[in-house]
Amino acid sequence: MEHPDLVEFLFTRPNHGVPLTRFFEYAQLNTWTQVLKMDRPTAARARDAMLGKYKTETVKHSISAARTLFRYLCDRGVVATNPIADLRVQGGRAQVPLHNYLPNGSVKRLLAAPKGKDALRDRAVLTALVDHGFRASELCVLDWRDCAYVKPDAGTSDARVV
Repeated sequence: MEHPDLVEFLFTRPNHGVPLTRFFEYAQLNTWTQVLKMDRPTAARARDAMLGKYKTETVKHSISAARTLFRYLCDRGVVATNPIADLRVQGGRAQVPLHNYLPNGSVKRLLAAPKGKDALRDRAVLTALVDHGFRASELCVLDWRDCAYVKPDAGTSDARVV
Protein backbone atom coordinates (compact mmCIF):
# COMPACT_ATOMS: atom_id res chain seq x y z
CA MET A 1 0.00 0.00 0.00
CA GLU A 2 1.80 3.10 -1.22
CA HIS A 3 0.39 6.62 -1.26
CA PRO A 4 2.18 10.01 -1.18
CA ASP A 5 0.68 10.94 2.21
CA LEU A 6 1.76 7.60 3.72
CA VAL A 7 5.23 7.79 2.15
CA GLU A 8 5.76 11.32 3.53
CA PHE A 9 4.46 10.29 6.97
CA LEU A 10 6.76 7.25 7.16
CA PHE A 11 9.74 9.24 5.84
CA THR A 12 9.59 11.43 8.94
CA ARG A 13 8.58 8.56 11.27
CA PRO A 14 10.32 5.42 10.01
CA ASN A 15 9.74 3.48 13.24
CA HIS A 16 5.96 3.57 12.63
CA GLY A 17 6.05 1.32 9.53
CA VAL A 18 5.88 -2.10 11.18
CA PRO A 19 3.29 -1.16 13.85
CA LEU A 20 1.07 0.47 11.19
CA THR A 21 1.34 -2.54 8.89
CA ARG A 22 0.45 -4.84 11.78
CA PHE A 23 -2.55 -2.71 12.80
CA PHE A 24 -3.93 -2.40 9.24
CA GLU A 25 -3.45 -6.14 8.72
CA TYR A 26 -5.61 -6.92 11.76
CA ALA A 27 -8.14 -4.29 10.68
CA GLN A 28 -8.23 -6.11 7.30
CA LEU A 29 -7.46 -2.90 5.41
CA ASN A 30 -5.53 -3.68 2.25
CA THR A 31 -5.77 -0.46 0.26
CA TRP A 32 -5.21 3.20 1.04
CA THR A 33 -8.89 3.91 0.23
CA GLN A 34 -9.94 1.39 2.89
CA VAL A 35 -7.56 2.98 5.42
CA LEU A 36 -9.04 6.42 4.78
CA LYS A 37 -12.53 5.02 5.39
CA MET A 38 -11.62 3.27 8.65
CA ASP A 39 -14.15 3.75 11.45
CA ARG A 40 -14.02 3.30 15.22
CA PRO A 41 -15.65 -0.19 15.28
CA THR A 42 -13.13 -1.51 12.73
CA ALA A 43 -10.26 -0.13 14.80
CA ALA A 44 -11.69 -1.66 17.98
CA ARG A 45 -12.02 -5.07 16.30
CA ALA A 46 -8.39 -4.85 15.14
CA ARG A 47 -7.29 -3.96 18.69
CA ASP A 48 -9.22 -6.88 20.18
CA ALA A 49 -7.83 -9.32 17.60
CA MET A 50 -4.28 -8.12 18.24
CA LEU A 51 -4.69 -8.48 22.01
CA GLY A 52 -5.30 -12.20 21.47
CA LYS A 53 -1.94 -12.58 19.72
CA TYR A 54 0.45 -9.83 20.91
CA LYS A 55 1.62 -8.40 24.20
CA THR A 56 -0.23 -5.34 25.47
CA GLU A 57 2.74 -3.05 24.79
CA THR A 58 2.94 -4.18 21.16
CA VAL A 59 -0.76 -3.46 20.66
CA LYS A 60 -0.38 -0.05 22.33
CA HIS A 61 2.52 0.76 20.02
CA SER A 62 0.51 -0.18 16.92
CA ILE A 63 -2.50 1.86 18.03
CA SER A 64 -0.27 4.81 18.87
CA ALA A 65 1.31 4.68 15.39
CA ALA A 66 -2.13 4.55 13.74
CA ARG A 67 -3.42 7.37 15.96
CA THR A 68 -0.42 9.50 14.96
CA LEU A 69 -1.00 8.74 11.27
CA PHE A 70 -4.66 9.79 11.50
CA ARG A 71 -3.73 12.95 13.42
CA TYR A 72 -1.30 13.75 10.59
CA LEU A 73 -3.99 13.07 7.98
CA CYS A 74 -6.49 15.26 9.87
CA ASP A 75 -3.96 18.11 10.04
CA ARG A 76 -3.43 17.85 6.27
CA GLY A 77 -7.18 17.76 5.60
CA VAL A 78 -7.07 14.26 4.07
CA VAL A 79 -9.60 12.90 6.58
CA ALA A 80 -12.15 14.82 8.64
CA THR A 81 -11.83 12.92 11.92
CA ASN A 82 -9.45 10.56 13.69
CA PRO A 83 -11.37 7.28 14.12
CA ILE A 84 -9.04 6.04 16.84
CA ALA A 85 -8.41 9.25 18.77
CA ASP A 86 -9.89 7.73 21.93
CA LEU A 87 -9.08 4.03 21.30
CA ARG A 88 -7.17 2.71 24.32
CA VAL A 89 -5.71 -0.52 25.65
CA GLN A 90 -5.91 -1.30 29.35
CA GLY A 91 -2.97 -2.78 31.20
CA GLY A 92 0.68 -2.99 30.35
CA ARG A 93 3.33 -0.71 31.77
CA ALA A 94 2.38 2.55 33.42
CA GLN A 95 2.55 5.62 31.22
CA VAL A 96 5.77 7.56 31.56
CA PRO A 97 5.26 11.33 31.47
CA LEU A 98 6.92 13.18 28.60
CA HIS A 99 9.91 15.38 29.28
CA ASN A 100 9.28 19.02 30.01
CA TYR A 101 11.21 21.44 27.84
CA LEU A 102 12.20 25.01 28.58
CA PRO A 103 10.12 27.56 26.67
CA ASN A 104 11.82 29.95 24.24
CA GLY A 105 13.98 32.54 25.93
CA SER A 106 14.29 30.55 29.16
CA VAL A 107 17.70 29.15 28.24
CA LYS A 108 19.14 32.64 27.73
CA ARG A 109 17.78 33.75 31.10
CA LEU A 110 19.10 30.57 32.74
CA LEU A 111 22.61 31.08 31.34
CA ALA A 112 22.60 34.76 32.35
CA ALA A 113 21.53 33.97 35.93
CA PRO A 114 24.89 32.98 37.52
CA LYS A 115 26.45 35.90 39.45
CA GLY A 116 29.37 36.33 41.79
CA LYS A 117 32.82 34.81 41.96
CA ASP A 118 31.70 31.36 40.65
CA ALA A 119 29.60 32.72 37.79
CA LEU A 120 31.97 31.51 35.06
CA ARG A 121 32.07 27.97 36.48
CA ASP A 122 28.29 27.91 37.01
CA ARG A 123 27.65 29.16 33.47
CA ALA A 124 29.98 26.44 32.10
CA VAL A 125 28.07 23.77 34.03
CA LEU A 126 24.70 25.07 32.82
CA THR A 127 25.96 25.33 29.24
CA ALA A 128 27.14 21.72 29.34
CA LEU A 129 23.76 20.60 30.69
CA VAL A 130 21.80 22.56 28.08
CA ASP A 131 24.00 22.13 24.99
CA HIS A 132 24.86 18.47 25.42
CA GLY A 133 21.77 17.19 27.23
CA PHE A 134 23.80 15.79 30.10
CA ARG A 135 22.06 14.49 33.15
CA ALA A 136 23.36 15.99 36.37
CA SER A 137 24.90 12.63 37.33
CA GLU A 138 26.72 12.42 33.97
CA LEU A 139 28.11 15.91 34.42
CA CYS A 140 29.32 15.09 37.94
CA VAL A 141 31.47 12.19 36.75
CA LEU A 142 33.09 14.07 33.85
CA ASP A 143 36.85 14.22 33.99
CA TRP A 144 39.30 16.46 32.11
CA ARG A 145 40.41 13.35 30.19
CA ASP A 146 36.87 13.16 28.75
CA CYS A 147 37.36 16.51 27.02
CA ALA A 148 39.52 17.37 24.02
CA TYR A 149 40.64 20.79 22.85
CA VAL A 150 40.03 21.23 19.13
CA LYS A 151 42.21 23.78 17.38
CA PRO A 152 40.46 26.19 15.05
CA ASP A 153 40.33 25.34 11.36
CA ALA A 154 42.33 27.43 8.94
CA GLY A 155 40.53 30.70 8.32
CA THR A 156 38.49 30.59 11.54
CA SER A 157 39.21 31.56 15.09
CA ASP A 158 36.73 29.20 16.73
CA ALA A 159 38.55 26.88 19.10
CA ARG A 160 36.34 24.54 21.07
CA VAL A 161 36.33 21.86 23.69
CA VAL A 162 34.51 18.62 22.92
